[in-house]
Amino acid sequence: MLNGLAVYSPNIVATEVLTGEDCLRVKFYKLKYDGVSTDYCVRQEAIIKLTSLTTGLNVPDAEEEAERLLKSWPDLPTGSDRRHLAAVFGAAGDYGSALVQWARLPKAERVSDRFISDEMVAFLNRLLEDQNEVSQIAVPLAARLGLERLHPSDDHTADSILNSAPDELTSAIQSLWKQPDAYSAEYRRRIASLHSAQDLLSLYSFLNSTDGQEGVINGEWRGALRQRSDDLLGRQYVAWWETRNLRMAANIRASFGNHPGARVIMIVGASHKPYLERYISLMHDVVVTDVTSYLDKQSKFH
Repeated sequence: MLNGLAVYSPNIVATEVLTGEDCLRVKFYKLKYDGVSTDYCVRQEAIIKLTSLTTGLNVPDAEEEAERLLKSWPDLPTGSDRRHLAAVFGAAGDYGSALVQWARLPKAERVSDRFISDEMVAFLNRLLEDQNEVSQIAVPLAARLGLERLHPSDDHTADSILNSAPDELTSAIQSLWKQPDAYSAEYRRRIASLHSAQDLLSLYSFLNSTDGQEGVINGEWRGALRQRSDDLLGRQYVAWWETRNLRMAANIRASFGNHPGARVIMIVGASHKPYLERYISLMHDVVVTDVTSYLDKQSKFH
């Protein structure tokens, strides 16, 4: 998979991750964004805690410092340069970009110094091994292509819609998922026949296909629109989802706003794909490309 994505040669890699700035916001407005910090900011808060003292920077100052360092970044950065930038990214809550710097260091250079504590070394090494799309796809892809950072582009401010909805929304939507026609027969067959890593990769491929995407839209979102209740809970659920994807699309667009002509890849959950593609395709100066045409079929996704 990485071989194929590298052939596409993106110069911006965006991820479904909240920024440190976003995490500050959802933590400050506790009632409005109840649960968001706990569910989506664990890594951000951990890395901020590990680096704020060693760098002496708070989140907004660290964001500014990271931009300043990148503007004057040397052609041949030293190990100390990369450890410093990793710590600054960490203080900004951008753990993905900190990981990119860490991954680009030779293993012998992944050591503590005045900016990187022993605890930070252990934290970054552990994150590199995490089984998620940031650690296993975004970071190694960026490092392979010689990129210096990732672009966190998720958004959970739309969760204020969920938090303002009646308490019955969760149970109402979960009941929809259990309906026999909630998802296509092909989707259910593939879920039931997962026995190997190749089966899982085949399922991922199907979910990202036109048929797979249509099945998810029909099963979850159109099903939610058909849901009947006094408060029209399904329609509130769809409003949350559309708002979240609109804001994610805006974040993706902003990631290359100062880089006309950039080649961008967004690594995101498959259920976001049809919405983001539709929204972004409406924007001027943007062409949406099917990345599957670049994947190396002979690599067997290794």
